[in-house]
Amino acid sequence: MAMVTTSSDGTDWETKELQIGNEELSQELVFANGLRVEILWTPTSPLAKADEFIDFEIEAIKARAAYLENDPIRQHAEQKLANFIAANPDFPNDESREVATNRRAELVVKIISLTKQFGQGHAEILQPNRELELLDQVMEIGEKQLLRDTSEVVSPGDLPKENRLQVRRVAQDDPNSEVLENHVTDDGQKHELRVSREVIVWDQHIERAGIVSEGEEHRLDITLNKVGGARMSHATLGEPGSVRLAIIVDGRITTAPVVMNQLGNRFQISGLSSREMALELLKSFPSWEREIQADDAYRWLMLIDEEEFGKSYDSASAFFRKALNREQWTAMLSQLRKPLGVGLPPRKIKQVDEVRSLPGVPDGEYRVIQFETQFPNKRDAIETVTLTREQDGVWRASGYFIR
Repeated sequence: MAMVTTSSDGTDWETKELQIGNEELSQELVFANGLRVEILWTPTSPLAKADEFIDFEIEAIKARAAYLENDPIRQHAEQKLANFIAANPDFPNDESREVATNRRAELVVKIISLTKQFGQGHAEILQPNRELELLDQVMEIGEKQLLRDTSEVVSPGDLPKENRLQVRRVAQDDPNSEVLENHVTDDGQKHELRVSREVIVWDQHIERAGIVSEGEEHRLDITLNKVGGARMSHATLGEPGSVRLAIIVDGRITTAPVVMNQLGNRFQISGLSSREMALELLKSFPSWEREIQADDAYRWLMLIDEEEFGKSYDSASAFFRKALNREQWTAMLSQLRKPLGVGLPPRKIKQVDEVRSLPGVPDGEYRVIQFETQFPNKRDAIETVTLTREQDGVWRASGYFIR
């Protein structure tokens, strides 16, 4: 309901009620003084309201950072946010989480650019980092929903047909358990295992999935979302060694580890024969696209790992090769990369962002890819590779940075 108040001369005010809802409304109100008022009402879309909510949140954190607690500007910003939440008690909700997710991707690109320009910890980066922390909080699922999703009992038959990953408990003594074959052990023989018919986590719980490659060994590093992490933690609660899990991919047990400590939102899938097999499996997960986007960068880095510096130069973008010659590139890698150690270091994707513009380069299609890399002589490195899509449609390296 809305209240419309009017007067023709500043006296004798008259008020009329107007019923409004979630539909568009066009209505003419006629007042006793003869004044006619046409009311046009367009309801705010859920996503627009979510945008408004996050704007109020950001305005409030900016005010808290800039003004003392009793400052009117800060109090005004906090009051606007409080009024919004009072009128919209369901926030944060699915719409605000969607908006926060979209905004986060843009903000990460901005932070990367500012970090390159000013360096880590510079004052220019403090506020964007505060906003990033806020967006991460908005993306969190509510506690009541978390409790419901954590306690939900799900069997394999409840999962969609396209689901590929299941984690279940090994239950050798449970008469209601299911027998699965193709469990390959260290002796190379196939064995049967009895596994529970209750699924702990499956594809929809995967927040991120990345390939960890170390020489010829390839593993999937899985990060679960909040619900998946809670379900995994609950399922692995117990004495060390009392819980054994079955990691099942396409109906086949790839590994069956004994759990020595309660797990959270991280685990790995081993037993993958090649990087191609790992990539193929990733395509069924929500975050598989990141690995495909980063694969060109990964293969280019392998040339550098193998000290094929000339080949890495030849396969780089035209912009890259115009900026420096082969001898300069080789000398640069010899100075910066060789001291970190030889061989193929374990690396996994930290972030992939697609942007249209970057500082100091022409506008175009770019992918900024960050890897967490464990070099022999630097275990916590961050490699950043920038790819550009050239006219032939191929993504090629146009920048490389190690931190």
